[in-house]
Amino acid sequence: MNFRHALGFFTVGALFALLPRFAPGLFPATGIDGSSTRMIWLQIMSVLQLGLGLSYFAHRSIVGLASLMVYTPAAGYGRALAVPTPQPAFSPRPVATGTLSPIRAAFKGGLLDQRRAA
Repeated sequence: MNFRHALGFFTVGALFALLPRFAPGLFPATGIDGSSTRMIWLQIMSVLQLGLGLSYFAHRSIVGLASLMVYTPAAGYGRALAVPTPQPAFSPRPVATGTLSPIRAAFKGGLLDQRRAA
């Protein structure tokens, strides 16, 4: 989901919430009293759509506030500390020239051996 999708969900939810107020003739009863299925559906979908849009906006704002809390030290302080450089978690073995790839070695070694049925 991106900002435009969230804005669309929020807008549709707001329209669903405001529709009974601006078009009361479409809904014979107001409120959740069980007499109007259309009204109940609009209220449930309004809450759902508004919730989807607001949850995305809340997520974006919390991520933005958390990024403000990230501490980056000044450049002069990092030189005094001996910080090891990060190493990759997986380093592939060097492949010697003339060796087979693992797939070709499996075919040659008989791992995938096909024999004629007796």
